[in-house]
Amino acid sequence: MDTKLGSFSVEIPHYVVESSVEYRTIRRPTVFESMALKLISEFQRHEVMSGMSVCEIFESQLGVSSTDGVLKAAMEEISTVQMIRFESGGSVEKCPLKHLGLTDEGRKFLKTGQLPSRPKYQKVWHVYSPLTGKLVGRARHISAPTQIDINSGTGAEDGQRRWETFVDELHPSDQSAAVRAMLKEERHEWISENTVIGKIESRVLEVRPENHELTLMCSSDGTMSLKSKNRALDSWLERMDPEFVWNHIIGPAVCSGNVSVLPDLGHAAVRDARSVSLLTTVLKGNRADPPGGRSFYACTDETRLERTSATVKILVREKNHPYAGYVQERTGDEGLFLGVGVPESAFPAGLSGIYIENGTTEPRLELKGVVWLYWGGQPRQVEVFVDAGDCRSAPLWIELGRSIDGRLIGGGNEAELALTSLWKGGARAIWKWQDQIPASSGGVLGFVESAKGFYSWMRRLKGNEQLRWIEDWSNAMNVALERCISINGYPKYSIELIKGVVFDLEKIGFRREASVMEALVECCDRISNVEEIKMFRFIAGEGFDIPVKMFKESILNEWISVISSGRDVSGSVYGPHAYAKIMIELSRAYKAVHRDIGLLNIHQVKSGDFDFRSVTPSALNAALKWLDVTHPDRLVFRNPVSDSHYENSQLTRLRREVEEWLDVVSSRFAPREEEGRRVVVLDSNALMDDRVTALSVNESDVLVIPAPVFDELERLKNSGDQRKAGRVRAANRLLVSEKFSWRIQNLDEDTVRRLLGGLDAGIVDNQILATAGYYKLNDVILVSGDNNLRAKAVSFGVRVMSPGEYLNAGKGSSAKGKGGKRK
Repeated sequence: MDTKLGSFSVEIPHYVVESSVEYRTIRRPTVFESMALKLISEFQRHEVMSGMSVCEIFESQLGVSSTDGVLKAAMEEISTVQMIRFESGGSVEKCPLKHLGLTDEGRKFLKTGQLPSRPKYQKVWHVYSPLTGKLVGRARHISAPTQIDINSGTGAEDGQRRWETFVDELHPSDQSAAVRAMLKEERHEWISENTVIGKIESRVLEVRPENHELTLMCSSDGTMSLKSKNRALDSWLERMDPEFVWNHIIGPAVCSGNVSVLPDLGHAAVRDARSVSLLTTVLKGNRADPPGGRSFYACTDETRLERTSATVKILVREKNHPYAGYVQERTGDEGLFLGVGVPESAFPAGLSGIYIENGTTEPRLELKGVVWLYWGGQPRQVEVFVDAGDCRSAPLWIELGRSIDGRLIGGGNEAELALTSLWKGGARAIWKWQDQIPASSGGVLGFVESAKGFYSWMRRLKGNEQLRWIEDWSNAMNVALERCISINGYPKYSIELIKGVVFDLEKIGFRREASVMEALVECCDRISNVEEIKMFRFIAGEGFDIPVKMFKESILNEWISVISSGRDVSGSVYGPHAYAKIMIELSRAYKAVHRDIGLLNIHQVKSGDFDFRSVTPSALNAALKWLDVTHPDRLVFRNPVSDSHYENSQLTRLRREVEEWLDVVSSRFAPREEEGRRVVVLDSNALMDDRVTALSVNESDVLVIPAPVFDELERLKNSGDQRKAGRVRAANRLLVSEKFSWRIQNLDEDTVRRLLGGLDAGIVDNQILATAGYYKLNDVILVSGDNNLRAKAVSFGVRVMSPGEYLNAGKGSSAKGKGGKRK
C-alpha cells in the first residue's frame, strides 16, 4: 500500500500571448469605382482615350458633369486598396489612362466583383498552457507594459532563479498559426462573414503562475510518484523528463537545504509511520495542529512550542544542560508551560516532539530527518516529518513522567497534579490531589478553586476517559471537602456564598451525600429572609428538615408581612421545618377572617353599627380558628440561646379585634347548639301543615317557635274555625310528644330592630325573621309556607324552606334552599 508523504503546491507558468491581427472587410464597389476600373482595363492603350483622364471621359464621353468630388473619392479608394497603379504625380482622377494600370487585385476584382477595404489592425490575447502544449482560451485585456513579467515566483533569490529557468524551458514557440485557428472558432465584434484575416504577429506578453496541488506518494519499495486532481497535469508529468520534474517541482518541495544536519531515519520509519509529512511544509509553518488540537506537546524547540495550541507545553532539555530549567513555569487559562530535563540517552535520533491529541490518551512520537527514496530510477534524499505512533514504551516518555512526578514530591499545582494522570492513570492523580487539598489555605473557597482547576485539567488531559475516573473524582471531592471544612473549624459563610459553592461543585461532579451536606450546613449563617431560605433549600435539598436554630426573627416578620398582605405564604416557607406548618395555618386562618368576616364588619361591631347578616357559622369558625393559631403558646421563637414568645404587632392587633368581634357576637346571638344539630324556626303555617304534624320532623333538629307564632296559634284555636282548630291541636300534639327538642323564643322590640337594621318590630313577620337571625351562629333554617316571609328572609341572608322542602331534605341532610337564593 502506498504511503502519502505529503501534499504541496506548485506553480506552473501559463503564458499570455498577445497577437496583432491585420484584417480587411470585403464589400461591393460603388458604380463609379466599378466604371473607373473598367475604363482603365479597356482603354488604357486606346489611341484616343488613353490620353484622357477618367474625369474627362465621364464629362465628354458619358455626358456626366459635376463629378469631381465623387470621382475623386472613388479613385482614391481603389488606389488605396491597391487595385490600380498610379505612375505620375497629381490627382489620380485627372491622370491620363495610359499612366494608370490594374494590379493583380484589380484584375481579380473584374472577375469577382468584390472590393477589399483598407487594412485594419486588432489585438487579441490568449493563454498558452504548457500542460496541453496549446492555447487554452482567451485572456482579458492587458494594459500593462509589454515586457514579460517573471517576478511571480517564490520571491526568494534561489526560488526566483528556479522560476526563471522554469519559465524559459516551457516558453512557447510562435503561436501565430494557433491564433489564426482560434479566431475561426471565436466570436469578435470586429469579425464578420466578410472579414479576411491577413498577417498575424504574436508574442508572449505576460507569464502567470497557475497553482496546482500535488500529492507525493511512496510505494513499499521506496519509489515515489506524483498525483493531482488535474488529468492534464498528470499527463504532462508523465511526458516530462524525470530530472526536469525533480529539479523544478519535487526537489524544492522535499529539500530545505539542511540535509547535512538531519539524521537518516531509514525507509522503515516511513513504511511503519502513523503518518508522514514533508519537513519543508512543517518548517514553513504550514503544518497545523491535528484537527482535534493537542492537549499535550513536548519538544526541544521553544519556537515550535509557541506556535502550537496545546494545553500543556513542555520544553525538553538534556538533564545536565545548563539551560535545562530556564523556562519559567507558567500556568493559566492559556495552558501550562514547563521546562523539564531528561537524560541524554533518552533522546531518540531525529526527535522533534511528543504529543497527545485532544480526545485521546495515546502519546505519539514525532521525528524529523531524511530518507532515501527513488524518483526516475535514481535515489533521492527526502526530508520528512514522521509521526511514529504510540510511544508509551519509549525511553523519553518514561523519563518525562519520572521528571514531572519528581517535581511533585513537595506538592504541586492542579495542572501538574493532573498531568501525572498521563503516566499513572486518573485515579492515582485524583488521590494525590485529595491528599494535598485539605492542608491547603483558603478554606472552602480555596477548595472550590482547586477542585475546579484540577477537574478542568483532568477534562483537558483525560476527557475521553471521564467515565473511568469520574466516580473516583466525586468520592475524592466529597472526602476532601468534608476534611477541609473540619480542619478549618467549620467557618461561617453567607448562605449565598455556600449556594455558589454547591452550584459550582455540582458542575464538576459533586454528589450531595449526607455527611458532606451536614458539614456545609454547619458553615451557613442563620437565615434572615425568604431569599436566603430559598438558597438554603437549594443547598440542603428538598427533604432536609431545617433546624429552628438556623432562623432569625426577621424571616418570621417577613412571612407575617406576606400573610398580612393576603398573599399565599406556602410558596415562601420552603419546608420542612418547625415554622412551616404554623405559617401555613396562619395564612389560611387570616384568609378565612377576611373572607368570612371581613375587616369592615369587625370594625362595625366595634363601633356599634352592626348588620346581623354578616354573622354566619363560617364567620364564627374563622374567628375561633384565628384565636387558636395566634395563641401565644403556639408562636414560640427558638434561637440558639433560648426560647421566647414571638411578638408581632400586626398579629396582636388583629387578634384583639377578632376577640372583640367574637365577644359582641356572642352577647347578641344565641349560643351554638351541639355539633350536627340544626335550628329550625317554624312559622305558624308550617306548624299547621299536615305533613309536619304527622311527626315527620327530623329528631336531631332543634325546633324554635317564635312567641308571636304561639299567640297566633292560640287565636286560631279559639276562632271557631274547626278545620284550623284541628290543625292547631295537631301542632300541639307534635310539641308535647317529647320526641323533639323545641323552645319558645321571645325577643324584645329593641333586639328585633337591632337584628333587622331598624325594621318595624311590631310586625309579626319581622319578629319571626328576627328569631331566625338570632340563631345565625348555628345552622339555622326558617320553615314557612308564606312566600312573602321567605322572600324577605332571603334578602337578610337567612336560609329558608317551604314545609315540603324541609320534610324532603331528610334527616341530617343539607338544606336545598340557601340564603341569598330565591325559591
